Amino acid sequence: MPLRFHIIDPKFRRNFRQYLLQSLIASVVLLAIFSVGGALDKAAVVAAIGSTAFILFITPHSQFGAPRNVIGGYVLPVLAGSLAVIFTTDSAFLLALEGASAVGLAFILMAVFDAEHGPVAGAALAVALIGFSWNLVLLLMGSVIAMTLAHRLLRSRMRDLT
Repeated sequence: MPLRFHIIDPKFRRNFRQYLLQSLIASVVLLAIFSVGGALDKAAVVAAIGSTAFILFITPHSQFGAPRNVIGGYVLPVLAGSLAVIFTTDSAFLLALEGASAVGLAFILMAVFDAEHGPVAGAALAVALIGFSWNLVLLLMGSVIAMTLAHRLLRSRMRDLT
């Protein structure tokens, strides 16, 4: 098999409008979420939400973008992050232990409940590092539900761009 090298995806020229449209949809949805939710000061939360947006709007037909995986995938890591916060401490080691435990627990919960969604590792980490708060839960779940609704409404018009 010959080795081919390309910098730009060969499908890009044929699907330029689709690439532009789906990226624009993701940007508009994220702008609404970040404007309302005030998440920009929470880096791990923003990273998780942004990664979820990629799955939903660039690979809209992926199994990891199914509502069970996205919504369930966020509920379980929020729970895992909340359970992992054992101590309130300034100890770097204990904070690292809580963060690692939250991510590991999130992974096993997602696998057990068949709700795998990779980007939520950042959500579990955020809850463990920031600490549980209803504002954080509302931000995460509100964001996820808004993105899932937009995805479900527009999914039939989108195609996988990978």
